[in-house]
Amino acid sequence: QVAIGTIVREGPADLNGDLRRGDEIHYVDGMNVIGSTHRRVISLMGNAALAGEVTLGIHRNPARTESK
Repeated sequence: QVAIGTIVREGPADLNGDLRRGDEIHYVDGMNVIGSTHRRVISLMGNAALAGEVTLGIHRNPARTESK
């Protein structure tokens, strides 16, 4: 499963504040990405970002996610 590894300081995810390192990405703009490759998820996120907004569906496992 693809998970958030790094959040770019002062980037959109950092400024939004909702994502944490270790969050698992399950959906990108409504598309199920469970079982997809890292490359595929990044590609979908990049394409969505060109439109100015990316909507992620995430799963937070407290045992694997960094606290704020």
